Amino acid sequence: MQAKNYLQYIVEKIHSAVFAFTAMKGEDTLSCVAVSVQGKAKEIGPEKLPGLFRKNPYMEKIYPDVRSRSALTVFKIYEGTGEWFDLSRQPIERR
Repeated sequence: MQAKNYLQYIVEKIHSAVFAFTAMKGEDTLSCVAVSVQGKAKEIGPEKLPGLFRKNPYMEKIYPDVRSRSALTVFKIYEGTGEWFDLSRQPIERR
């Protein structure tokens, strides 16, 4: 199933999605900080996109015009848990 079709399925049939993601920032694995989040999210639509582009101007380079932004939508995390890891410390710091 293609990503856009899967998103449409979630929005139309489930109305919320269970998700998990991990983000890392650093030069390499042993010098980075990571955040891991799991929970539920629901689509709130593209109305919030202009505000997100103002807060993250680099997104204009990735999605430079209306056509490229037409595939975007916004999700709201409404329930979840998360952990923070500092992989640069020994032992690894975890919160």
